[in-house]
Amino acid sequence: MSTIYVSSQLSVVAAAFLLTLGASEASPLIFAQPTNANAFVGDTSAGFKVLATGDASLTYQWQQQPVSGTFSNIPGETNATLNVTSPTLALNGCKYRCVLTCTGTSAGTLTSAVAGLNVYAAPTLTPSVSLSTTSIAANSSSDVTLHITGLNPGDSVRIQRVLDANGNGNADLGEPMVQSVLVTDGAVSSIGGVTNTSVPRDEDGAADGSITTHFSLPSAPEMGRTAGSYLIRVSSLSGGFRPIQKTLTVTQPAYGQTISGQVLAGGGPVANAGVVLISNSSNGNYVASSMADSSGNYTISAPPGNYLVLATQLGYVGQMGSLSVTLGAAQTLTGRNPLLTAATCTVSGQVQDSSASTSLKGVQLIFSSSGNYFALAMSDGNGNSTITVRKLAAIVVES
Repeated sequence: MSTIYVSSQLSVVAAAFLLTLGASEASPLIFAQPTNANAFVGDTSAGFKVLATGDASLTYQWQQQPVSGTFSNIPGETNATLNVTSPTLALNGCKYRCVLTCTGTSAGTLTSAVAGLNVYAAPTLTPSVSLSTTSIAANSSSDVTLHITGLNPGDSVRIQRVLDANGNGNADLGEPMVQSVLVTDGAVSSIGGVTNTSVPRDEDGAADGSITTHFSLPSAPEMGRTAGSYLIRVSSLSGGFRPIQKTLTVTQPAYGQTISGQVLAGGGPVANAGVVLISNSSNGNYVASSMADSSGNYTISAPPGNYLVLATQLGYVGQMGSLSVTLGAAQTLTGRNPLLTAATCTVSGQVQDSSASTSLKGVQLIFSSSGNYFALAMSDGNGNSTITVRKLAAIVVES
């Protein structure tokens, strides 16, 4: 398995591995894979979804694999979304995938990643989750503290932070999961008896049914520092309670000067794209990022300086250096329109910890290529990641 090295700089290309694409373009293309679903006995349904594109002949066929058995087609389940109605304990551990087919001019078949269904008995707990703040500036050095009460002593929880790109209050398929951590009540990681503060932990150190932990924006990946709305989801590993969701807003710093424009592709706007500023210098440091609205319009506040303006969105690639600006003190720059190009290929895989053979969730990947094309992605709740790219000979990956 290829190793992915960690880099905190958006513009630094760490040659983790080189991937050579085939000569033909894929069709259909899967942009986001189905992920594991949790349900409780008595729920009306549990859902899986795949996000894909293809020609007008694109068809879907969902398949199920029982705990002991092989995959077979589910009659009538031929849409992008699969709803497993009235899940029971007998379905716990079943796996699902979708086979996509194009039969037109770009004929091809592609099978999605596998996702599992976990079915639990009725939840027994009703924990409470609170945040130390619901709004924080993107350049803040302060931590956001989470306090979770009402757990069983020693319980473990999964805490995920999702960038709500369209601002609808839901963690939609394809929206980036910028952080995913596992925290156990009373557990801390230590090295030689000294607490390892870089590993998420229960900061009260007591297995008392409550967890206090935190995260900081400076240590998050660039996509996790973007000005916008985030959904923080706390879930039980054992099905003890239903997921609890809180909202955090990351605001733009008031620097006194701004850059604005519209993200475009093929002459039309690109909705809910991310826009990133990096220093137009040899170090290429990340400076700021924000989300465009449903019409592709964006505004970024930044210190005076020389910048590259980059755009990123699922299904598109950007081009490094295609838009540079010089922002002066108290200046308002308008009409700076970063361009995106529709992707023609995808590169998919799973990010894994090679020492533990476990998938890594919420890991940022940056793909770059000859021609200065680039794309960003985060690994999802199953550790899967898909980058949409142009038809190119070779691509370099970093994380």
